[in-house]
Amino acid sequence: MKHYLLAAGLVLTGTWCSGQAISAPTASQGGSVKSAANMLHLSATVHDFGKIPQGKPVYHVFRIENRSADTLRIEHVQSSCGCTTPSYQKEPIAPGNSTELKVGYNAEATGLFDKNITVYYNGGRTQSLYIRGNVWQTPQQSVPENALLNVFKQFP
Repeated sequence: MKHYLLAAGLVLTGTWCSGQAISAPTASQGGSVKSAANMLHLSATVHDFGKIPQGKPVYHVFRIENRSADTLRIEHVQSSCGCTTPSYQKEPIAPGNSTELKVGYNAEATGLFDKNITVYYNGGRTQSLYIRGNVWQTPQQSVPENALLNVFKQFP
């Protein structure tokens, strides 16, 4: 008997939960459907720099569009390390407008990198962006040493 009551309770709970999901406001009911994806729309969330030289800063601009009916407010942008520096507009972005998020990267270490940038907007919403690439070591000198130079130095 206990098993039947438990099963009936689960069926009723499942029916009630699915009914709750249907009762969310829709545009036809006079409510507004707000989508976090439309609030901060990006054409791409990942940028691959490919091979870059060590110690030479590189930059990429992520284009952010506000495709919602509400104003977009970027509250804070945080990178995963000090070698990655984000720069963005502090003013709110009106519906239908766009802005740029410029991300700079200056590699001190060689090898593969994958960095995360988190955009905090409109009261705690977040969007992650990524930059990646491969840093190659630059030569110590810009031009190879010329061994014949010492021979010429011997002549008066």
